[in-house]
Amino acid sequence: MNFRDEFHEHYAEHLLGLYDCPDRLVFLAYNPVLQSAGGFRVFWRNLFGKDAGLTSEHIADLAGAMVRRVHGFCRKRNIPLEDTATRERKGDSAASFIPRDPAFTGLFLVQKSMAPAPVWHVERHREKGYIIKLYRPKKWHCVRHLFFHIMDCEWGHVTIRMCAHPPFGAMVILNGHEWVRRQAARRGVEVRMDGNCFIEGTDFNRVGALGEKLAATPMAIKALADRWIYSACLCFGLSTAEQRETGFHYEYSVFQMEYSRNYVFNRGGALDQIYQSLVDRTRRALGLEELKTILGFKHRPQGRPTMAIKRSCNVQGVYDLTTLTVIWGGLKLKIYDKSGRLLRAEVTVNNAKALRCARSLSNIPAIMDRLRTILKHFMDHVQAMNAAFIGPDELDRWSQPGGAGGHRLAGINLHNARIRIVLSLLPLLSTAPDGFSSADLLEGVRKHGGRPGYSIAQARYDLQKLRGKGLVGRPPRRRKYQVRAACVRQVSAYFALNGEIIRPLLAASARPIPASQGPQKNRADALRFQLLDTLAELRREAGIAA
Repeated sequence: MNFRDEFHEHYAEHLLGLYDCPDRLVFLAYNPVLQSAGGFRVFWRNLFGKDAGLTSEHIADLAGAMVRRVHGFCRKRNIPLEDTATRERKGDSAASFIPRDPAFTGLFLVQKSMAPAPVWHVERHREKGYIIKLYRPKKWHCVRHLFFHIMDCEWGHVTIRMCAHPPFGAMVILNGHEWVRRQAARRGVEVRMDGNCFIEGTDFNRVGALGEKLAATPMAIKALADRWIYSACLCFGLSTAEQRETGFHYEYSVFQMEYSRNYVFNRGGALDQIYQSLVDRTRRALGLEELKTILGFKHRPQGRPTMAIKRSCNVQGVYDLTTLTVIWGGLKLKIYDKSGRLLRAEVTVNNAKALRCARSLSNIPAIMDRLRTILKHFMDHVQAMNAAFIGPDELDRWSQPGGAGGHRLAGINLHNARIRIVLSLLPLLSTAPDGFSSADLLEGVRKHGGRPGYSIAQARYDLQKLRGKGLVGRPPRRRKYQVRAACVRQVSAYFALNGEIIRPLLAASARPIPASQGPQKNRADALRFQLLDTLAELRREAGIAA
């Protein structure tokens, strides 16, 4: 699999390697039969022989019994049991409990917390006692959840979150980097981790291949979940015999995913210089007036790394961390510098419904391929903003009349404020994973200082003119527009020339240079004054008033 993109091609001489890897993986575990009222009644009859005792109180009693069994088991096996706040990050608080013995496997921590969940409620006839209604309220109630922290021989730290109320809905939370690290060790590929990333290694191509293997083997995820969810979690709510009698089984579906592309630099200084330059050039094009920066207290390494394999150490927060984030619906695209030498580009899906595809485990390879395509598209367009270029004849071509769809249209008038706002939005709109619509353009124009009367009809007309010049396109049988990276490069170059070079020079040339300026301190000053003299002479020849 070729992971390269335009950013990698441009900065290849500064990189030690490149690898793709899934990060946080969250899967929903559910019993499909128990999602309907009829299926839940059948389950209850198989468990108790009849549904006479099926009440909301009895369902809550089962949850209480499960929690008491967990308490007793943890007390007997000396396993820590913690009460945690509702919004507390369970993984962070569990880090201090991770066993130091690398050969340890099994349950090492249980946490309790309250969280919303769909719970069955029963309404019975007051006099005759038969069931009138078995339903789950639309507004979920906060009920008891248990977080089982398990150390697995192949996946490392695994967290299974389970609701104590029947039908015992659960989440399985994994880390793809940990799986790749353990597989690399088995195959003799030496890597060094710093936090949740590989910063040194003997062969990053093989590391990337292992990440690709993880993305293509959904059955490994099912095997892991089946290995622990029944014997280490569900057994406190339903014994093994009760699971067999009721035919209880889980199905799994994708809920959340993080897929990352990691650029490993040979020097930390090169990473700082390249990334800060990229941020400075692209943040305004992406409409990001402010960036989130966390200041650290450690300088990035300047020399090339010396290969040394040792236990990963947590260095979170010691280096400066600048994050560039773009959000499109349920997809979050992010670039940030991590550890000493690593730059990470990441796409996060907080709810897999945003992908509009099947979410079963068998479809994981297609989902991963989709995320990989989104990430490559994003990095190609970010690099186009970073390395902008426009040909000498492009602006003349834009201003000439053209056509689209058989209609003759006027050229692009760059003196029109509305057109300039539309053009300035193209770099941001180009990062949309599925393309953008005229409504997206309308919202962007109104948000970035466009006229209040700007309408959807004007947005469609402007997009037609841009299509006529090839700046935007629309694939066959698609209603959304797309912008190629080459067009983003041209538009970004125009605004860079206009806003950062031409306007400052015109403003500076209108002011006389002080006689006491003296000799220029460096070559940049000399070139600037030489350019100002040339510009002043050009204005005199053209008869332009100062």
